[in-house]
Amino acid sequence: MWKWDQGHLAYFQFDVLRALAGYAVNHDLASATRGDLEILTGLSFASPYALPWRNYGRVAKLAMLVSFDGTRAVPTPVAHRLAGVGQATADEYFHFLAQTMTDPSPALQGYDDAIKPRYPLLFAIRYMLTKAATQARGVATLNEIIGAYYKSSFIGDEGQNEFLTLLNRETEFEATAQKIATDPKRQARESLRAIAQISYLQMNNTLLEASLAQGDALDAFKELRPIATAGRLADEERE
Repeated sequence: MWKWDQGHLAYFQFDVLRALAGYAVNHDLASATRGDLEILTGLSFASPYALPWRNYGRVAKLAMLVSFDGTRAVPTPVAHRLAGVGQATADEYFHFLAQTMTDPSPALQGYDDAIKPRYPLLFAIRYMLTKAATQARGVATLNEIIGAYYKSSFIGDEGQNEFLTLLNRETEFEATAQKIATDPKRQARESLRAIAQISYLQMNNTLLEASLAQGDALDAFKELRPIATAGRLADEERE
């Protein structure tokens, strides 16, 4: 099961990430004070440490805003793009995030580059798009999506015919998700709630819906592909 940054969903809101990106481009995010970040975002950056980075740095890493060279947070091209006025929409950003975020993630502890990466957020979006392209309503519970990812062992780059084999197995996938440990499941749910900021996705409690016409859903499915980022965080300090 893939990992995320549990309990920090508010910090993955697009406007907040854009604000953090703007700061990261002009300052060292790892040295930012609590006051700096609270004024910048309007959110609390409470931390038992002198600097919030120890508690919130993983947000910036998972969001691909910075890499960490051992002493400072270095802004990525993604941060520069988000910091530019009108340079990236929420859809463009979260699509990119889904196409690059891997399981395991090189931003997190325990990363092993010998393990073939999977793309859980890309899998989730393409699963939802498959439903929208073939069913009256493209809806799924978060547990269903998590169970489908776990049970299928899909990478996320499979074709639509392969994704079609996952349809009408909601009960099976729900049951699979029930067997997954609580914390990993919570982390996966939070990542799905983060990408639900894409314009055609809507969250209602634990139900996710893809609201696209069937033809548009199929086109979107075909356009989304993994973007290899091997080694992009190889020298980072992992948490």
